[in-house]
Amino acid sequence: MTTDTTASDFASSPDSISVRFSSGVTLAIVGTFLFAMKSIFIKLAFAAGADATLLLTIRMVLAFPLYVGVFATLLWRRQSGGVDSGLPAFTLPIVIRSW
Repeated sequence: MTTDTTASDFASSPDSISVRFSSGVTLAIVGTFLFAMKSIFIKLAFAAGADATLLLTIRMVLAFPLYVGVFATLLWRRQSGGVDSGLPAFTLPIVIRSW
């Protein structure tokens, strides 16, 4: 038994790791930018005369299809044994606690 293992022993290929890392960094930067822009759009909408109920309704209507799409993709991956069939489709358990 040897203990001389490296990260490359566990990775499928170095190219896939660099692509996944680059995609993750890009998504983090874009997400940060969009999160910062949200407050600017809200201030402009309030200045134009919109109320909070209207803005929340628009936000939920725009977000709902995204969540349905992500959920459908996760279910499809689980049922078809997608790309990462060794990993669970839902990687983070959802825990609801009542304090």
